[in-house]
Amino acid sequence: MQSCSRGDILITTVAFDMGGVLIDFDTDRVLREHFDSRYHDVLNEKVFHADVWARLDEGTERAEDAVRRVVPLLPEPVRPTIAEMLMDFYPYMPPKPDSAELVRSLKEAGYRVLLLSNATPRFFDHYLEVPALTMMDGFLISALYKTLKPRREIYDLFCRKFGVRPEECFFTDDRADNVEGARAFGMQAAVFTDVASLKSALRDAGVTC
Repeated sequence: MQSCSRGDILITTVAFDMGGVLIDFDTDRVLREHFDSRYHDVLNEKVFHADVWARLDEGTERAEDAVRRVVPLLPEPVRPTIAEMLMDFYPYMPPKPDSAELVRSLKEAGYRVLLLSNATPRFFDHYLEVPALTMMDGFLISALYKTLKPRREIYDLFCRKFGVRPEECFFTDDRADNVEGARAFGMQAAVFTDVASLKSALRDAGVTC
């Protein structure tokens, strides 16, 4: 296994978030592409900026129950599409090819590459459609453990599941609160904005790929 050091810190593992990092979780794009603009405000309020996704990712609400709870609150014309999205949003999140290339480079350099994602079990129906995910050495999906990033317990679960010490792991996520949670647990971490910036952050941590 490839490793690198910065001072007395040894990095052996690079962990990725999924939505916004490996796949394109962009609700503004989804609104533009699938809904008339007159529905955007109510959809943001009731669906895309609501807590429904966190409940699904936490495993505390089933998709069927979310549909029954949320869909009746919406205008009739958008209900079928929103019901479909709540049941399975993966078809609306295309893979990011440049992220897949980075994962490939890390693997070829000998690093262990893992996924730490707030996600539902529907993940397992789709991960083979995402090139970056097919190269992963393992997954931790939040709903299976009834928890979420950035709670400390999920980083602890991750490290224990994969037998990695926090200081050996570099983590990236598009949400700053999740990155801060990882850092507070002892990981090196960076907010994902694009692959070029992530590569720079990895180099700063001594990761070569």
